[in-house]
Amino acid sequence: AAFVLVLAQPAAAQSGSSCFTPDDRPGSCIPVVRCPPLVALLRKKPVPPESVQFLRNSQCGFEAAAPLVCCQNTDDRAPSPAVRPATSDRPDPVTPLPKSPSGPSPHDGHPNAGLLPTDVCGIDLHQHIIFGGNKTELGEFPWMALLEYRSPRGQLGFYCGGVLIAKRYVLTAAHCVQEDAIRLVSVRLGEHDTKTSPDCRPDFFGGQICAAPAVDVPVERAIPHPEYAKNDPNHYHDIALLRLSRDVQFTDWIAPICLPASSEVAAKSYVGKRRWVAGWGKTETRSESDVKLKLAVPVVSNADCQPVYQKAAVRLSSGGQLCAGGAQGRDSCNGDSGGPLMGPDLHESGDIRWFSTGVVAFGPRNCGTRGWPGVYTRVAHYMPWILDTIRD
Repeated sequence: AAFVLVLAQPAAAQSGSSCFTPDDRPGSCIPVVRCPPLVALLRKKPVPPESVQFLRNSQCGFEAAAPLVCCQNTDDRAPSPAVRPATSDRPDPVTPLPKSPSGPSPHDGHPNAGLLPTDVCGIDLHQHIIFGGNKTELGEFPWMALLEYRSPRGQLGFYCGGVLIAKRYVLTAAHCVQEDAIRLVSVRLGEHDTKTSPDCRPDFFGGQICAAPAVDVPVERAIPHPEYAKNDPNHYHDIALLRLSRDVQFTDWIAPICLPASSEVAAKSYVGKRRWVAGWGKTETRSESDVKLKLAVPVVSNADCQPVYQKAAVRLSSGGQLCAGGAQGRDSCNGDSGGPLMGPDLHESGDIRWFSTGVVAFGPRNCGTRGWPGVYTRVAHYMPWILDTIRD
């Protein structure tokens, strides 16, 4: 029978603190995915009852929703090979650097620079739990937003996506805020499965972990880029900000993504590297999934992308747009219109954080068409406009 864990005893434990395993051996309280012997137990299907009990007794706390376990110290056990998830869908490695600032941002002197929560942005407490597959883990990418619209008949629906970038702002595409037939009314944050509430998943011990309920926040004002033209076949300046009606409280389930404000991150092209699209596949004409999806797509150079779109009489902007994807299948269908192209990179703190690289703008009529990458608005190019536009 399933059970729900009660955290009365282990809640006080901190990641990395000393502990004793159920068989009284010294250990450290760490995420279960970093403890090879316990991961090995979890990989036996079905997990024997005695292993379930040992895992349950090993619990020593939580780091957000990720369980911490007392893992026997390496010096006190025979060496065992590290058990790693399959690497085919893991983010490309980022070369670690000393934990020192990466240099001043060109935007440091901007009066609105302090409105971007650089201290807490881009931290995904859940993403490390599972790699692989196109369904996200519960709580993964906590900056993802769904845009809700009302039809003339009063019906509500989600037709675009975006990302939370500050306590009062969501970043999306301009074409998502200039719909004539439907009216943008609110933004949903902290969502995972649009068909269930609350959203829950099995934990490692036979119980379940549930996310906090999703939050709907009314949109106070939609601000498309002033140079965006709805009928422009090139889709230049397809970027917009949504000012919310109130401040959003950051939690384990709702958090902002980082923006490419530093010179180092802003200058990267990522060509040949993988970035990630995520969302529910919501566009003006389709709805791909009730559950948040994800997929890694390779960034393609504009030099290779331009000849493809030239066939459709589209001329790409070398500075304001970038291309990604183009493999056969449904890669570009996993993201939302207006949603992010994103990936991990070195933050000014010296940590690895998630950054918004692009905004889903347009692509081939049939998403996932071989040889036709999706086109994204390049966020770094619009950092001056973003900072000039946001307000306290």
